[in-house]
Amino acid sequence: MYNEEDLDFDQIYHDKPILISPLAEIEVRPVAHDHIKIDGQLYSVGIVNYVNKIAFVKPIDIDGEHDTEYTQYAVCPHCGHKHVDCFEWEDEGENNCNRCDLPFSYSRIVTIEYKTEKMKGHKPVLVEV
Repeated sequence: MYNEEDLDFDQIYHDKPILISPLAEIEVRPVAHDHIKIDGQLYSVGIVNYVNKIAFVKPIDIDGEHDTEYTQYAVCPHCGHKHVDCFEWEDEGENNCNRCDLPFSYSRIVTIEYKTEKMKGHKPVLVEV
């Protein structure tokens, strides 16, 4: 198990040697979104390479409080992951987190604002009596 945050993805995609120390070795065959606790820290499995028998994980905090209201992106209330692809979702519904795979409901909030400016060359018509 390697921490994705310490990884240079060029190492994965171009078969370069991984130059970071593993977090741990485990006996089970992990799949994406498995939750694994290592030294008290919870991780979510992201990338798995079964050929080389390695997996990459990201730390998650499913017990913490995450800012989920009026945010630019939909934020997982379980782990705090920002879903930057949420603009493709329906206006409201349910989804599973891309990081921790736990379900949550969401609703899109739309705000309409206006800006006005004076147009050049236009003056009010004055009528004096």
